[in-house]
Amino acid sequence: VQFRVLPPLCEVFNPDGTCTASINDVVEDGSIFVNPLGFQRYRNNQEIHVWGSTYPNPENSAFFGYVEWNISQIPDRSQIRSVSFEYQGAGIRENQQREKIVDLIGPRPSSTHSDQELFNVIGYGSLYYNYGRNFIIDNGLPITIPLYSLAWSDLQWALNSGQEWFAIGMKGVAESGPVPGISSEEGIFTPTLEVNYVYPSVCGNFILEPNEECDDGNITSGDDCSMDCRLECNLDYGYWRDRAVVGENVNMDIYGSEGCYGKLL
Repeated sequence: VQFRVLPPLCEVFNPDGTCTASINDVVEDGSIFVNPLGFQRYRNNQEIHVWGSTYPNPENSAFFGYVEWNISQIPDRSQIRSVSFEYQGAGIRENQQREKIVDLIGPRPSSTHSDQELFNVIGYGSLYYNYGRNFIIDNGLPITIPLYSLAWSDLQWALNSGQEWFAIGMKGVAESGPVPGISSEEGIFTPTLEVNYVYPSVCGNFILEPNEECDDGNITSGDDCSMDCRLECNLDYGYWRDRAVVGENVNMDIYGSEGCYGKLL
């Protein structure tokens, strides 16, 4: 008997058939500082600084932040249902600061040589989340915020195209004040991408996957496991519990010991 096999990165299998995975394999995170003298990137420091909104006229100082994750472990053909960003605040709280999370579907941060190019992409990025307040939180505990559906579709596009990375940018709208930020991968908390997705089960491969009640290696109905991998009650073959004894891949968690659809053996 083979019990339910969870796919890679399916840390939590939800009752609705979706998987929830925490992706914290950070390829690179950091900040880009700009002032009238030019641009300077700070990679993988203890904090990601996010402050100021002088773009596109950087007459004053500003920090834009970014995070890039490795997403290669998300199963191929997965269907994204939601995406959240989990982080921990760090630094000084500034009530007038208002952060925004934006897309980074252009240049890959870890391979972008021009700091100004990456700064420009963040500056003109489409909104994944308009935070409306500071990234810094009073109690210093990790917080999870849901990203807009644009982030879901962009992550889906990355998976469909075979891209192994996904990134977000962060920018503020305050003109002055202390420099707030969030903890980076080198800090006390790794920025994490929380992904809720549907795993692409394949009926007939003799592997019991999420959303399948059985998988006997074929897509033929009438043999206790239907063509769409649902348990059948076929009197010609006996109850499904009997066939499980001789090696059928059946999810015993669904019906326990009561046989086919609640009928006792």
